[in-house]
Amino acid sequence: MTFLEAAIEVLRDAPEPLHYSAIAKQAVQRKLLSHVGRDPEAAMQKCLTSAVRAGDEALLARAKPAHYQIREGADLPVRATPPAAAPTEDPPPPKRAKRTRRGRSREAEGAEAASAPAEVVAAAPEAEAPEAGGTAVEFEAPEGSGLEGVTDVALVMANAMSRLAEARPELKQEFEASQARAQGDGPTVVHKVKGRIRGDRQPRGGDNEERGSSKRKRRRRRKSRKAEWGANGVEPREVGEGEGDLLDKAASVLEAAGARSVHIRQLAESLAKEGLLGGDISEIERSVTAQILTDVHEHGANSRFIASGEARYEARGVRLPAAAWAAEKALRSAQSEVEKQTDLQLRGWLTSLGPRGLETLVRMYLKREGYRVRSTMVPARGICRMVVEDEDGDEDRYLAVVAPKKSAFEMRVMESEAERANCAGVIAFVMGDADDEAALDSRVISAREFCEWMIRTGVGVRRLTLEAPVLEARVIESIRGLDT
Repeated sequence: MTFLEAAIEVLRDAPEPLHYSAIAKQAVQRKLLSHVGRDPEAAMQKCLTSAVRAGDEALLARAKPAHYQIREGADLPVRATPPAAAPTEDPPPPKRAKRTRRGRSREAEGAEAASAPAEVVAAAPEAEAPEAGGTAVEFEAPEGSGLEGVTDVALVMANAMSRLAEARPELKQEFEASQARAQGDGPTVVHKVKGRIRGDRQPRGGDNEERGSSKRKRRRRRKSRKAEWGANGVEPREVGEGEGDLLDKAASVLEAAGARSVHIRQLAESLAKEGLLGGDISEIERSVTAQILTDVHEHGANSRFIASGEARYEARGVRLPAAAWAAEKALRSAQSEVEKQTDLQLRGWLTSLGPRGLETLVRMYLKREGYRVRSTMVPARGICRMVVEDEDGDEDRYLAVVAPKKSAFEMRVMESEAERANCAGVIAFVMGDADDEAALDSRVISAREFCEWMIRTGVGVRRLTLEAPVLEARVIESIRGLDT
């Protein structure tokens, strides 16, 4: 069954609304789910949240936060499996196990039992009997073994283990150690190494106290230094996979063509010879066209490419004298370096902010994007939370979460809090790693996306305009053509 079908089966027999965790627990216990997964409670919560939003066709309804029931008047499907019934009769008693000698005569067994030490045979009947709740397996002991008549198999096994320990002294120490572990004697040390439990090593000690002291000293020294808010260890804005290489290769092909435009098919054939994108000419055409046009749209006159129309392109500057183009190219490279450093330093500053400073920026974002703050919750574990309302949309309420880089963020926990606060979803501003998958009504805004918004809206940045006269090759060549 799916999670929704299993929830319906559980709620059919429930006299009152149930919490989603209780529904998931009963579904697992009754083995209703065809696929359980690693976290059935979270999967059940998402399934039920989506089910109650189906409008008039919804089969379930939310009675109160996180509690669900069958909606009145819902057209439920036919019950897939009958309800589990309690057993009416006790199971039949186990049959008595038959004695098998495996080819050994009764006289040989008696001689072997007679040769065993007396203290071992005498100690065997004193072995611990099985618990009263368990099912005892009866066994008829061989003659001469010291066990008369029908006895329990545990006593026979204890007798056999004692004989084995006497016959093989090298196993005696292991046997005694296993008995000590079974009785709980001695300390047990359990380590967790990369998700595996290991109990064969003792924890390291001795220099723990000294190592902790040195860490505290280093921490105090770090606090005394003034932190530089520049991007230390933050990489600049990455180009898409293969995008920068593809544009560079296209620019080199167009520059080699000189003062003439090149059709996209010719450009794709030249790039296919270098093995880009697997050599597929059709895919290279689509990819290069999209990237060149995007570069022209974003950078305008600063782009390296010129779109001549009819799927033809040329490189900028090939019509200019070499000295003039070198000076203009240096100016464009300086502008690109300034943009890269602005993005780099701004993202480094964002990831260094604490919860208060980051919450101030988030409030500016919410105001500009049309959200109104309804209430503010108490910060917990370095994470700030606010309930906001969309003014331009359908006035749904959302839980805005502000998580600095050093805070541990879990989307599943925040979605549970949003449901308790009757919010439609979560808007999470996460400056660190956010590996958890967000639901359909939730959104995660990373440090890169937040930085791009600040540059686009002019928050924390300003536009520097520099003007310099550059040659217009088309005008010069058009006039010069009158004399040729």
